[in-house]
Amino acid sequence: MTDYPLIDISDYLSLMPHNKKSRKTPHLCEWMAKCIYNKTGLKLTPSRDDVKIMLDRDEIDEGIDIVREYSGNHGNKPVLMIAPSSTTKNRSLPLETVRRIRDGVEDLCAPALLYPGSDERYLKVLEPLGSKNLRKASAVLYACDAVVAMDSAPLHLVNGAIQGAENGNEYIQTSRRKIIAVCGSSNPDAVTYRQNMIIIPKNKCEVWPCGVHGYASLEEHERLHRRKFYDSGVEGDGAGCICENYPDMETAPCMKSVSSESIIKSIRKVLITPYASSLSSSGHPCRV
Repeated sequence: MTDYPLIDISDYLSLMPHNKKSRKTPHLCEWMAKCIYNKTGLKLTPSRDDVKIMLDRDEIDEGIDIVREYSGNHGNKPVLMIAPSSTTKNRSLPLETVRRIRDGVEDLCAPALLYPGSDERYLKVLEPLGSKNLRKASAVLYACDAVVAMDSAPLHLVNGAIQGAENGNEYIQTSRRKIIAVCGSSNPDAVTYRQNMIIIPKNKCEVWPCGVHGYASLEEHERLHRRKFYDSGVEGDGAGCICENYPDMETAPCMKSVSSESIIKSIRKVLITPYASSLSSSGHPCRV
């Protein structure tokens, strides 16, 4: 059996990457790659641009077919994928915000919920689209005309799929500009990629962005931030917030303050910008 290097993500959080006061904020994937390089003796300089999912042509074609079918079932409109949740509720959008986004763009596109991969409560307002297979889900994200994602796996999957296909796949073109990254309790510098459109909260607390996402104990974060944090009240969610009534909240106040109007405006900008989409509603393999 091959031995793989183990990375403790709590070591990353000890650098306070989500704290804007830090002198240097390493991107999560850059930091992980550097740890692996150090453990294996590789003399390389990591970059977030090196995060790549190498999908082959058949996989991308399957993603295109899935997205085209969804588009065809919704008036041949461009397809907007929304991945509104994360493994912790302080990185997830409120259900009502997602509902307002849907209502604000459905004249222009066909919104879909990345599912599996999102909390099932969002099925109340969005139709599901996706796959349990991560490579197939990546291909679907790659083929969508626009993607709204939180600080969670789908954000890395779609950026990785685009960056992995940049070399040698000339039959389809897409861009990281079609990705709208919503960062509530997360520092965009630590989790987003070049050319992503970034949405941050309107209202920010004194520890924003805290990055209290369950990878280290609340006690450790309290030591780092010198503030009391309250747990989410959700089993398996080790994240927290400085709001005393956080256990009774749907999400953190920073995520609740994210403007649906700003997300809608960004979606519309993406969909009317020629370079942003990989699959047009008219059935062409790409729109560049």
